[in-house]
Amino acid sequence: TTRLIPAACSFVRSQCEKSGDTDNLWLNLSDGFIGGGRKNWDGSGGSNGALDHFEETGKQYPLVVKLGTITGDPDTADCYSYAPDEDGPVKVPNLADMLERRGIKVAALQKTAKSTAELEVELNATYAFDAITESG
Repeated sequence: TTRLIPAACSFVRSQCEKSGDTDNLWLNLSDGFIGGGRKNWDGSGGSNGALDHFEETGKQYPLVVKLGTITGDPDTADCYSYAPDEDGPVKVPNLADMLERRGIKVAALQKTAKSTAELEVELNATYAFDAITESG
């Protein structure tokens, strides 16, 4: 059974199905679960809902896409695989088709969130600045 995503065109009212968080959300491409992003080492980041869901479902459904990074150009979407042999960013060639089956009209979407790569660059720049400021 294909689970349709409510308010799929905007994701404005989407939230982590475990924590209720509304930022840093990831859609599981296999079962439609919406979960929070990973917690970072420093306590920042998400609620870990998407990764917890992957583990709680027997590690069967590893592919997720970050909501807010999906646009008319599916190559710009932030996709990730939790599978142990990948455990990192991936390209999903049929992403648009997978999303369309869930009722998500990819062509109508605009970017509303930073990708993990953009967030990493931002974090590294802030971290380096803080280190220089403290020592100088």
